[in-house]
This record gives sequence, C-alpha cells and structure tokens, in this order.
Amino acid sequence: MSKPPATPDCSPAAQAPYLRGKAAIARGDYAAAAAAFGEAVECDAGFADAWGDRANCLARLDQFDAALPCYDRAIAIAPERADLWYNRGTALDGMGEREQALASFQRALQHDPHNAPIWNNFGITLFRLDHWEAALASYDRALELDRLAANIWHNRGVVLRKLDRQMDALSSYDRSLELRPASPATWYQRGIVLDNLKRFSEAVASYDRALELRPHAANIWHNRGIALGHTKQFADAIASYEQAIRLNPNDPDTWYYRGRLLRQQGDLRGAVASYGRALRLNETDPDLWFDRGNALFAACQLKAAVESYNHALALAPERADILKNRGLALTRLLQPEAALKSYHDAAPLAPDTPLLAYCRAACHLLRLQAGECSDWERQGHLNRAMQFLQVALQGDRDRYVALLEKHNVFANIRHRPELEPLALPNLEAKELELEDGMEMLPSF
Repeated sequence: MSKPPATPDCSPAAQAPYLRGKAAIARGDYAAAAAAFGEAVECDAGFADAWGDRANCLARLDQFDAALPCYDRAIAIAPERADLWYNRGTALDGMGEREQALASFQRALQHDPHNAPIWNNFGITLFRLDHWEAALASYDRALELDRLAANIWHNRGVVLRKLDRQMDALSSYDRSLELRPASPATWYQRGIVLDNLKRFSEAVASYDRALELRPHAANIWHNRGIALGHTKQFADAIASYEQAIRLNPNDPDTWYYRGRLLRQQGDLRGAVASYGRALRLNETDPDLWFDRGNALFAACQLKAAVESYNHALALAPERADILKNRGLALTRLLQPEAALKSYHDAAPLAPDTPLLAYCRAACHLLRLQAGECSDWERQGHLNRAMQFLQVALQGDRDRYVALLEKHNVFANIRHRPELEPLALPNLEAKELELEDGMEMLPSF
C-alpha cells in the first residue's frame, strides 16, 4: 500500500497542528488528534495526509458519517493513494454500507494489487454479505502475499466453517494458532469447529484454552456448557452455563440452553424457571415457548403447557411439532375436540407418526363417549378411530397393542374383527414420546 511521505507535504502553518495530531494518535487520544488534523486542513485545504488521518481518527471514534467526507476530500487530492481507498472501504463497512465498501476496496486493489491487508478486508466484507466462496478466494489471495498473517488464517477458518468444510477450517485455525497462540478468539472458533465435528472433549479443551486468555467471556462459557452436555458431564455443563449467566445475565440463549439441560436431567421446575427467564428477555422465539410447554407437559402442568404452546403457535403457526404436542396436552386434558383440531392442522405439515395416529384414535373415541353425538356422528367417530388405530398398530404393533390393553377408552373396540390381523399378546405398557423425544404417557 502506498504510504504518505515521512515529511508532510503541506504549508508551514499546517505542520505544527499535524504533528500535534500524530502525537495524540501515539498516546491513543483520537478525539484530540481529529481536532488537531482539523486545524491542519484549515491551514492547508489541499493537505491529503491531514484529511486522511482526520478521517481515520473519526472512524476510530465510530463517527463514520463525519469520517467519510474527509476520506472523499483526501481522495479528491490524491486519487492514486491505495491507503485512502482502503481506509474508506473499512469505514464504509463499519457503517454497514458494504456494497460501497467493496467498490472502495476494489479501487484500492487497482492501485496496490499485492497488498495482503486489502485482500483480507475485502474478504471480510464479502463474508458479511454472505459471499462465502468469494471471501475464501480473497483470503487465499491475501495468504499468497503473506503466509505469516495469523489473522487471515483465522478469518479463512471462519468462512470455511460457514461453508461446512470443518476439517479445512480446523487446519486453518491450527495454522493461525501456530503463529499467534495467545488468541482467545481463535481457540474459541476452533472449539466450535470441534463441536461441529462431534469431537466434544477436544472442543472443551479448546474452550478452556480460550478461557485461560479471556476468562470473562460469557459466550465461551456458554459454548463450553454445550460441549460438556454432549460429553454427559452434566454438573460441569450447568456450572458453565451459570458462569456465563453471571457474566451476562441478559443472554436469553444461555437461560434457554440451561433450561434444556435441566429438563434432560429431570429438574422440571428448574427448567421451567430457566425458560421463563429466557422469555423475559426474548418473547418472540417460538422455540422458547415450545420447550417451556414441553417441560410443563412433563411436569403434568397441562393447562400451562397448552398456553405455552399457544404462544409458540402465535409466532410459528405452521410448526407441526408444536401443533402435535399441543394436541397431546389437550388429549391428556380430555378435550378431544380441541385436540383433534390441533392434529388436523398439523396433518398437512407433517405425516402422522404412530403416536399421533394412536392419540387421534383416542380422541375420536372420547368424542364418541361424550353422549351428545347422534348415531351418525357416533359411527363416524368410531370409523375414524379404527382407521387411526390401524395406522398406529401398523407403525409399531408392540407398543400400541400394549397401550390398547392399558387404556380404558379402547375397551369397546379391542376385539373388533378389523383389529384381529394386527393383534398381539398383551405386553407391558411402554411410555409414549413427545415430538422432541420427551417421554410422556397419555391417560385417557
């Protein structure tokens, strides 16, 4: 990249404030530096270095709107300066104006095509625009020019992970760490790749290295909790989530994952409370409402479960899993008509499982027992019950023959001739499963 001259090419009056600005940069006082460079350009409006340095200081202060006109003034004076186009592109990226940033980086590369930092930043902006293959090509070009740039190897690992080239990403992170072993961000990203590769113990070790360098990073503690859960170190996983929460109590995801692990461990009260904390921070995530409903269901708080499922459906009305579990809860509440409506709404979205067919059969029989049905309606419910029960038995005969014997709602149809070809000896009843694998047993 072309560099400004060591001795500023400006009027004598501009030199003193310009040098004062440089001294302010050296001590990290960007506001004072920007003011000094402003004085310099007042003395010499054609002083490109002062315009560029003022722009850089304003960008450091996140004052991008003020920085951009300064870059434009500098470029109008020295359009061949790659560093000005490069810094302008970086500022535009910071403003979120990424297409303009790409154009600015391209102008920089026209003037200095062999500059690794420009190719790197060009790749970062392409990555942020989800142009992952192009970003990878840009990082590879940067590395052709500078094989020892740890940050570029890191960035290359990030885009390879997004491209689901996990082993290549791991190699890139490992190369970055050879060059810069004290990078907590790279150890953290490496842990994510190892998680994706299901090498969970290695992921924990990578997160631990990251935490040695950055012990107050809540996101690292969070991901460490996920990996520990996969290795069945549940107490350590909960402790990791709780450390993440101490560092950042306002992250709904950590409360959510903590709730999932507590539910998996059978602590339903703790799980419901954790989901509740997550929902106070984010009421618009249907998964939070859905998982809270499942925990309430497992705790036999069925009315509260239905309310939670209703919240989830208001946010995601075409989620078959939510509709089905809502139907299961309504079935347990002996509200067959509402349950059938929930199952019916789910049917076009996902095929019936044997469990759902069994529960739909039960609901039709419960409607039949309601007493207010006409003979025609009773026969219709009976026919539908038989159809769904046969689907369930064809899907898993052992389980549903056992449940057929267990549940009284089926007492009047157990020995109907339609079921004889499917009949098996009575077996010990098994539990049924919610859509997410949560064990439950409807009682009819």
